[in-house]
Amino acid sequence: MSTREYAKNLFSTWSDDDFCAQPIFDKLLFQVLNGQRTVNTAGVFPINYTRMRKAMRDGDTQPTEQQLRDALARLEGRRYVFIDETTGEGLIRSRVRRDELEKQPTVLLAALRMMAAFDSPKFAAVMLTELGRIALPVITSNSDKANALRNNLKRAWDDAHAHLRTLSEGFQQPSVLDPLETLSRPSPEGHDDQGKHQPTETLSRPSPDPLVSVSGSVSVSTSRNAVGHLGGQRDTTPDQTTPPGPDDEPPEYCPKHMPHGDPDTNCGPCGGYRRLHTKWVRRQPDRDAAATHTATRQAQARAHAIANCTCCDTEGWTLDDDGLVTEPATRCTHQPPNDPHA
Repeated sequence: MSTREYAKNLFSTWSDDDFCAQPIFDKLLFQVLNGQRTVNTAGVFPINYTRMRKAMRDGDTQPTEQQLRDALARLEGRRYVFIDETTGEGLIRSRVRRDELEKQPTVLLAALRMMAAFDSPKFAAVMLTELGRIALPVITSNSDKANALRNNLKRAWDDAHAHLRTLSEGFQQPSVLDPLETLSRPSPEGHDDQGKHQPTETLSRPSPDPLVSVSGSVSVSTSRNAVGHLGGQRDTTPDQTTPPGPDDEPPEYCPKHMPHGDPDTNCGPCGGYRRLHTKWVRRQPDRDAAATHTATRQAQARAHAIANCTCCDTEGWTLDDDGLVTEPATRCTHQPPNDPHA
């Protein structure tokens, strides 16, 4: 949870064509999410639809939860906000850069340590690309404190990069260009005649070393992924050799007419696939509710363990004998030092 009393609302946001072209509801929701006290320095926040509905009310009328979900899906499609129902959290993708944490070394250090503890493969895939665009602060002093901070930042960046890379293995994030940057870094690729982004390109993964500055263009590669629930990825052609999971999304067409079907053909098997897919869509609220319930219980258990542990701080980082976070920072197991099971 943040201890500050404000969130940055950059002038450039309101002169960006992509952001301004969104529905008013979506733009307001983005500002509401940015203004939550529960957003941490890495841009992650717990999903709280009740709080969102109250903040988004128009007079005495509150939006429905489904309206919020639809808006979040649109924001994710444009890569502003990502939602992971499994962990019960959201991510404001560019929060670290927009907050200019490269000018706040100690705050950036905290953000990097949080990234090194991400639970969501989806967020890891998103932030792995972001991490390659975050410039480490230039610390010119040679004092012991400055040298320690410089070394800690480099170590934290390396730890975050390694963790995000491992956690995101096999996960492909939605592939569109970066919104909010079309003015400062225009590119002829990926735009139609109206200047809107085309979801046909994906950013390359970052280099293994932190950047000192960010410049130049970003390489792209084509992708054949389609956007699924809340902007998540699913391949347009299911792998027929892999058995489906407990409730994986079924295809909408038969193998003969994948991926888009043939509206001019009265195909019986396609009709059967569409009926199965319709039933699957109707079960989505139950899946979301179950995932949210599980994530909430897990979050409560973690919070309870941290609150009752004398060996770590409020974020779960292990403390030394002086009550300071150990270097290198490690996640606390919440077991007393003399516990034989620790």
